[in-house]
Amino acid sequence: MKRVSIIFIMSCCLLAVASCAVSQAAPQSFIWSGRDGVAFLTWTNASGQLSGTYTLITSQGMQTSDAFTGQQQEASNVTLQFPTGLTMNGAISGVTLRTSDITGTQTWYAGTSQQYNQVQAAYQASLQERSDLEVLQAIEARPPNNSDPNYYQAALQQAQNRVTAEQNALTFIQQQSDPLTRCSAFQEFSLDFPPAGQDSELQLPFSQAGDKGPQAVIDRSDLARAITVLSNDAKQEASLPLPTIQGLPFPWKVNPQSTLDQGHQQEAGLKNAVVTVAPQFPPLRAQAQQIQAQESTINQAHQCFG
Repeated sequence: MKRVSIIFIMSCCLLAVASCAVSQAAPQSFIWSGRDGVAFLTWTNASGQLSGTYTLITSQGMQTSDAFTGQQQEASNVTLQFPTGLTMNGAISGVTLRTSDITGTQTWYAGTSQQYNQVQAAYQASLQERSDLEVLQAIEARPPNNSDPNYYQAALQQAQNRVTAEQNALTFIQQQSDPLTRCSAFQEFSLDFPPAGQDSELQLPFSQAGDKGPQAVIDRSDLARAITVLSNDAKQEASLPLPTIQGLPFPWKVNPQSTLDQGHQQEAGLKNAVVTVAPQFPPLRAQAQQIQAQESTINQAHQCFG
């Protein structure tokens, strides 16, 4: 009976050791994540001979996938050979793999293909978000005309100057007694001042037929569009799950909030400018039309048609 018990205990110990060995088997798939890309290594081990695949997505959005072979010495050291001639040496410690090759050293973290798919989806979304972030930052730094409050103020001043010049030209015509001078003035008037209803100089810049108000101009601005695009990017990127892998960094994640805040602040300034100048264009256009009607009446009265 005592002998049976000893055999039973020894069997349990052997099973426990085997179970422990299995549970401590070195990982065979790893994820790398850096600012310039994300990558995945996975292999199978047949008596120390490795065969697997290496997948990489770069910060330029390029994706490559290469097969490799290699060897695993003892439990922790691996050597991977690629068809390009590149050799990668690595050491496994727990759930991390530290590799070195001619490009430098990298630290990889044990992870599944499903976890890598989550990482690569989030990384690709971040590339688009970063690109759109740079677009908005460029617009904020140097606003194009349709996003620049000063441009709308200048356009209003130009329209006011045009109407003033048109009134002065009409006054000059009215003061002329010499028919030749008057006819010459009529010609200059028609060349200098196109019909007010067709002159974009007397319209709110970037407005279109069918606009229900100045907000339409604001919404079409490069600034407003860039804000919308980046906001949507941020929402999409935030909705993508990332795996919880201890130590795995995500240095490529984008924080667009400060840029969006700046954009909204500039958009408020743009809106204030557009809303302020927009109501002033119709009266100027009506005044120009009235001046042109007077000029036409005088022209016809003196039978001078240019």
